[in-house]
Amino acid sequence: MPDRTTGVSEVICVCSRKDAPTWQKAAPYIVRNIKARHYKLLVPDPELESFRAISPDAFEVIAESRYVGHLGEKIAARLPAANAGRKGWYLQQFIKMAAASAAGDDDIILIWDADTVPLKPLSFVDERGRIIYYQGTEHHAPYFELIKRLIGLEKAADFSFIAQCFPVKVRWLRELFAELEQKAGTRWEDAIIAGIDFSQASGFSEYETMGTFIAFHHRAEITFSPNRWWRFGNRLVGDIELLTERKARALARKFDFISFEQWERRPRFMWLRRLLAR
Repeated sequence: MPDRTTGVSEVICVCSRKDAPTWQKAAPYIVRNIKARHYKLLVPDPELESFRAISPDAFEVIAESRYVGHLGEKIAARLPAANAGRKGWYLQQFIKMAAASAAGDDDIILIWDADTVPLKPLSFVDERGRIIYYQGTEHHAPYFELIKRLIGLEKAADFSFIAQCFPVKVRWLRELFAELEQKAGTRWEDAIIAGIDFSQASGFSEYETMGTFIAFHHRAEITFSPNRWWRFGNRLVGDIELLTERKARALARKFDFISFEQWERRPRFMWLRRLLAR
């Protein structure tokens, strides 16, 4: 059953070694500010023990192969040499979807980006039982071209579902998988991989795909938060290492959560960020 205060049954995060320092700082905030019955962290198999050592006890740390097996090899086989480094980026999206679908039909799963810090207690179900989605500003045409090819749907909202987190009812996700499989005549993972234009560095978004499907088929059961969040935490704070409890409380007056993405952490400018943060 979902947690009564947030509506969330389970929080799922995906992480790997490059984001481990960010995860170690963000994880306690996740446990504190997002109440759920269960917390799962999915990591590459060789990194299992190292993440168990740095994760809060509330998190069950699981090898990603439990959910995706050898799917990474299928993705790697389709990637052109120019985008070979994007295998992990694509794979983590499938891991999230597969892990979320493994829960019970009535469960509400919150997929939460491991590099994102919730600054205050958050809820994802409103008083009418509707699932609450945060709004992003991104618009990347290849995502919607793929959705059109896969399930025949156009963009369903005037904002982006890419907002560092994604709550979903498990039965909705299973409905999406069933439609993908019915249209393609193959497993949902293979249907998506076959449809992706891998010449694009970013040819698929699990958040936009799930969000578009849900917005078309379950519009009366969802709503959207007007609250602000911030993607560029490294610019705002200097670096996640500089995020203190005092700064978190101050930031919480403006934002519900902030993200500290790896691509934004450029070591040669770190000294300047630290100086500015002070």
